Amino acid sequence: MGTEELEVISHSLDEDGRIEQYIVTAPEKSQISSEIVLEASEVTITREQSHKHPPKKKIKVEMSMSKRRKMGVM
Repeated sequence: MGTEELEVISHSLDEDGRIEQYIVTAPEKSQISSEIVLEASEVTITREQSHKHPPKKKIKVEMSMSKRRKMGVM
């Protein structure tokens, strides 16, 4: 398998501010028409743009009962 340049739509960070997942456009030749999630350990960065994030804040949230039912968390 060769390399393919994919457009990064977004990414998620761990608590230390390191990227843990990339959300990218699906490869042109794939049958997937939406974005896909790749673990950072599965990719090689070939071109990088940098930007900064403020420190991640831990907040307490509560889900509604209807959301809990949909997720099967009761």
